[in-house]
Amino acid sequence: MSPNSQQATIETSVEGIRDAVVKAGFRPGRKVRVQVEYVDAKEVREAELARLTAILDQYPLPPEFQGLSEEEAMALADEAIAEVRAERRNRSK
Repeated sequence: MSPNSQQATIETSVEGIRDAVVKAGFRPGRKVRVQVEYVDAKEVREAELARLTAILDQYPLPPEFQGLSEEEAMALADEAIAEVRAERRNRSK
């Protein structure tokens, strides 16, 4: 960071970024470097996972798929995707 720069952490809405930056002491018209992240990302992720879990709970898994670890489920999904892609390639030839 150069001696003429300053750093600030600002929490605001997307719509309020400009006003918050000016309020933090940055002069309008000057170029600034901004790094943005959601401050409520964890809460949003938890809510989304709860919503998706509720949807999935409506469709119970067949017995052969119950109790799979995440890694086992991902491996099965990878195999299924590879099979579908191979079938599509064969049809397009």
